Amino acid sequence: MRRTLLVALGWILVVLGAIFTPLPPPFAFGGVMLIVGLSILTANSKTVRRWVQSARYRYKTFSDLVDRIDGFLPSIVSGIGKRTAPEPVSRLRRLKRQRGSTENGA
Repeated sequence: MRRTLLVALGWILVVLGAIFTPLPPPFAFGGVMLIVGLSILTANSKTVRRWVQSARYRYKTFSDLVDRIDGFLPSIVSGIGKRTAPEPVSRLRRLKRQRGSTENGA
């Protein structure tokens, strides 16, 4: 029950953050809501964690941004950088390429 509530809260924060991000300064808390929502989701949802890992693997600037802000986040939401490190994705893709080349070569 707790995990379901946290995932729902995470999605609500992500949606609200996406809505509030382009608004003018009095309502400009969208980025904060996005970061908090994604950190809650990566802690409680394997699918979202894998999605963020894949995005970090594809987009180097996004990965650098996550690494940079991870140290400044409060302890409740910190650790998003460690949980979504792109190294497992690169290792998996490298192994798939190696398996494909050995199957084609044999």
